[in-house]
Amino acid sequence: MSETEVPRRIRPAPYLKEGFFCLKVVFRVVVFPREILNGLRWRPGESLEDALITYVHRGAPGDERTISGAGIVELERSFFVTGEAKIPYHRIKRIAYRGKVVFQLEEESGKRKEREMV
Repeated sequence: MSETEVPRRIRPAPYLKEGFFCLKVVFRVVVFPREILNGLRWRPGESLEDALITYVHRGAPGDERTISGAGIVELERSFFVTGEAKIPYHRIKRIAYRGKVVFQLEEESGKRKEREMV
């Protein structure tokens, strides 16, 4: 690349004076558990049955419980339905799909942490 050639990722901003450049800003995309579960259910080649969902379950050992995606009867707007209960999506701590964690709630801060799906 010559000195006069501008790298692809850096483009002149029309509102800046000549000779100034700005870098392309990449925003983080937040993925919620409901979106992941719906994707596994409806996306071709994916299967909700191959997922393991760990959620907060008061009274269970360690206050959490893990179920298979096959145990999910329905995905509603604010919660998912199993054979035993309706669980709000905000209680989901982790979603693993075919051995890979695709969603995890950070314990310390309580903030949701996204993982890429394969």
